[in-house]
Amino acid sequence: MLCNTFLLLLFLLKAVNIRGGTTAVPELLATQNPPESTTTSAQCQRPTLPANVILKADSYKEIYEKDSTAKLDCALGYTRATFVSRTIKCLGGIWTETEFRCKKKSCGALKDIPNGRYLITEGIEFGAKVKAECDLGYELYGSDTRVCSHNGWSGRDLECEVVKCTEVPTIENGKPEEEPYSQYEFGQSISYRCNKDFDMFGDSTITCSKYGLFQPAPPECLKISCARPEIPDATRTEGRSPYRYKSTVRYECNRGYKMNGEGYLVCQKDGWVPPPPNCTMVTCPKPSVFDNGYFSPDKELYKYEEKLTFSCKKGFRLEGASEIVCTVDEIFKPPPPRCVVVTCPTPPSISNGRINDPILNIYNYGQTVTYSCMEGFRLRGESRLSCIETGKFHPNPPTCVRTCPGPPVIANGEFDPVLVRYDTGQAVTYSCIKGFRLQGASKVSCSEEGTFKPNPPECVETCPTPPTISNGEFDPHLKQYDQGQKVTYSCPVGYRLNGFSTIICSKGGKYHPPPPTQCELHWGAIAIFTTTPLALLALGGALFLRNKKKSQSYSMSTFDMKPLSNKLF
Repeated sequence: MLCNTFLLLLFLLKAVNIRGGTTAVPELLATQNPPESTTTSAQCQRPTLPANVILKADSYKEIYEKDSTAKLDCALGYTRATFVSRTIKCLGGIWTETEFRCKKKSCGALKDIPNGRYLITEGIEFGAKVKAECDLGYELYGSDTRVCSHNGWSGRDLECEVVKCTEVPTIENGKPEEEPYSQYEFGQSISYRCNKDFDMFGDSTITCSKYGLFQPAPPECLKISCARPEIPDATRTEGRSPYRYKSTVRYECNRGYKMNGEGYLVCQKDGWVPPPPNCTMVTCPKPSVFDNGYFSPDKELYKYEEKLTFSCKKGFRLEGASEIVCTVDEIFKPPPPRCVVVTCPTPPSISNGRINDPILNIYNYGQTVTYSCMEGFRLRGESRLSCIETGKFHPNPPTCVRTCPGPPVIANGEFDPVLVRYDTGQAVTYSCIKGFRLQGASKVSCSEEGTFKPNPPECVETCPTPPTISNGEFDPHLKQYDQGQKVTYSCPVGYRLNGFSTIICSKGGKYHPPPPTQCELHWGAIAIFTTTPLALLALGGALFLRNKKKSQSYSMSTFDMKPLSNKLF
């Protein structure tokens, strides 16, 4: 019996395609283990195929002979992805390779829905689902879901129709401003107005909503009036009768009275909003027990704006205001003070210093502490602080400022002022002894690092004023001559320089080469003086130019220079 059933099932699977009713049997069986057979090695069993690729129905066999072929096809809902041969061949018990592949069919783009849209989240290929929705104020007719099947999109094209309102509300003591329509579409509105002497409550305009109803609810038309409020011990400051809808009135309590409620009232549908207030006399009760002090006057009740004055016993200080006032809120303001024992907290510490006395948690009035600084620092300010009546130490704590030792000594110079130590920021000024000049900053200051900055200057030796020579002169004329300064000597016409014309201030405060000794008259000039004035002038000029040229021709790179010779021109 079981054997017959199995054979019948196998026959039905061959005849029916499980995936859509065509050729699913080969697809299904291709993935199963082939049955044991006694085929030769040249025969082939059913091929194992790529996903969604199946055998055509006429190509399905249990065993394939050598050189036989089989045709491939795509499963239902799929189409060819590659344009290659659909045929495979059995060669020596192995199927030839194939590049035949299948892909999902596309259902194509959906037709646009006027006043709506499709929500495409799964694509538009076989098996995908899309959902439709309408714009606000429109309704969808038909199923909102369509599926991409092997025959295309399921269902028909969808439509979104506008929402309509058919029931137009009516109101008492009022009417629409225009003759209403029989029906209104989504977003259309109706405006109402009230009859004379009636006030409108609610929105004057209602609109056809997405639900097919007018929203909000239509307004009411009512005739409203309010009676004049009577409030004892109060004065009306705004508003006059008669009081109709939205009329206002304002009250203020008389001096010495407190208002319970709101003084500004509006006439509304249900009367005055908020309800009229009342005014009560303002009084303040006696303060609670005041320890270690006194207040005046002392009684059970105090009138509005009456004052109380407080003071403390000796050894106590007042914490809070010394005077309080009874306010309209029926309380004293500011709050009553209290008398506390005068104490001071731990005194403040200082950088680079210490408190010399044992440190306490609390210090009584009059107690003192003293400060001192660490090595290399000096105390600036008062060294002793006292706890005073304010509960603080007085005066302000001192500071420890870093000190510097004496500034560096420089050769051939001195500084001022000369002290044992110098505070941060304190400066000294350097100067040089006679014959030396200051090179660098003349002032240096004690820095926070405990050293003087910038670096001290140097005293460099200067040269004396060059010596004068008879019948000659030198240039430039300065107050002092630093090392490297050049000085040039010159003689008048008819004279010759005995020595070097240019000398330089060198180390040791001396000139090199040595200054010339004089400008001496040249003997050849005597003959010139006996000639005519014109010849004398010409010869003198030539003599001067030649001497000057010769004197400048000597090298100044070394000091091994010789004076001009006394040779005749």
